[in-house]
Amino acid sequence: MLNTKPLLTTNQLLTHLQKKGVKFQLITLNDAETFLTTYNNYFRTAAYRKNFEKYNGGKKDGQYIDLDFAMLKDLCEIDAQIRQTAVVMALDIERCVRVKLLNEAEKHGEDGYAIVADYRASLSQNGIERLDKELERNKNNPYCGGIIDKYNNSYAIWAFVEVISFGTLIDFYRFCADIYSDKTMRNYFYLLVSVKGLRNAAAHNNCIIHNMRLSDRKHKPDFQLLQKIQPINKETRNKHLQSERMLQFVTLLYSYTLFVPGTDEQTKIKAMLNGLLLRMFLHIDYYKKHTLIQAKFEFIKKVVDILY
Repeated sequence: MLNTKPLLTTNQLLTHLQKKGVKFQLITLNDAETFLTTYNNYFRTAAYRKNFEKYNGGKKDGQYIDLDFAMLKDLCEIDAQIRQTAVVMALDIERCVRVKLLNEAEKHGEDGYAIVADYRASLSQNGIERLDKELERNKNNPYCGGIIDKYNNSYAIWAFVEVISFGTLIDFYRFCADIYSDKTMRNYFYLLVSVKGLRNAAAHNNCIIHNMRLSDRKHKPDFQLLQKIQPINKETRNKHLQSERMLQFVTLLYSYTLFVPGTDEQTKIKAMLNGLLLRMFLHIDYYKKHTLIQAKFEFIKKVVDILY
């Protein structure tokens, strides 16, 4: 049976946090209540507790060690800026992937239609059905419905890449990499899969840094990426990149340098990343006793400094 919990008021939830050892010295209870009722709900805010250790044994057994509500608030706000930055970077990458595919089609003498027809033919029956459903859903989309109406079932590559999802675009990129026997494109495909994972989480407003102690990496980091951030010693790289979230974020930072060459875009993103770092370290003094958080932020800063 599902272990249900009653819906508590904001004051009751704050009392619950106090019982768990959360302090209200850097922020007042009134300001914490305002934060939970106007900016971020309790469930999301409390999730950041996973970054902090608990007492094991003694009178305070199970309570958090030196955790103030202001730290949870701080991590919430940093996380929001990470999500905003990730979405902007991923959108730029997605746009440039489209350009890359069109350039590749031109370079290989494509007529623009055959490559799309070949891609559809390469899919399984389930894959074809998913693609058709995706295009069908977009028929009433005010932004790309007109393209679908015009090209119907005979898509040119320049139209096709404009009406498919990022996931389908990446799969089409993989198909083109195989057709053209392009090793670099194949390697970039795996980077794009990682970028999509973070982009989806950020676009759906999922928490990114609510548990930075996890070692849940699903695959090895890209070799060229590791070479690029080699100034960071191997032990430090390995430790931080054990986290799938951290690996996806670092992969996003690296992928941007590969796919988005424009000076204006680079200038824009450098400013965004600088703003993110300033926000990360705004209250770094909160975490004097929390080396995990300090180390994670320092690692991100080192990667940004190397890449940008």
